[in-house]
Amino acid sequence: MDKKSLRQELRKLRGSLGEENRIKYSEEIWKTLKELDQFKDAKKIGIYLDFGSEVKTTSYALELIGDKEVYVPRLRGREMDFVELTGLDGMKAGAFGILEPVKGKVIPPEELDLILMPGLGFTLDGARLGYGGGYYDSYLPSTRAYLLALAYEVQIKDKLPIEKWDWPIHGLVTEKSFYSF
Repeated sequence: MDKKSLRQELRKLRGSLGEENRIKYSEEIWKTLKELDQFKDAKKIGIYLDFGSEVKTTSYALELIGDKEVYVPRLRGREMDFVELTGLDGMKAGAFGILEPVKGKVIPPEELDLILMPGLGFTLDGARLGYGGGYYDSYLPSTRAYLLALAYEVQIKDKLPIEKWDWPIHGLVTEKSFYSF
């Protein structure tokens, strides 16, 4: 199956879980995440703000402010950087309708300790199928952060069509488990 069809199928699958399940599963995912040493030890976290049927992150990210330095993605043309999150004031919908800070402190990629990332599909050997924009794949080579994806169990596949530029992840947290690669 080509990447485009696979992305559509995975989006549909994730959407079919229903909002109630996505909220419940997101709570389970965050419960597991908060117990991980990679999370506990991280002082500077890059975290996506959820959009559509993704694992919920926005309210959790806001709760972390004060305990940790929280940074969220902001797109600049074909590039992405992480900007400090201080609250939802001063945010606007970016290129894909996802909230981004208009201004704020940009963290150099090498200073992030942990990056929590979205995606459409994952394998249990660390492959990630994103949305096709390549923003994470071009950002990740410049960071030493632990790369952790948040996803629902239905997003795990045996195999994905991966290209040489598709950046692997270190771990995956679902509502059922933490997988480390």
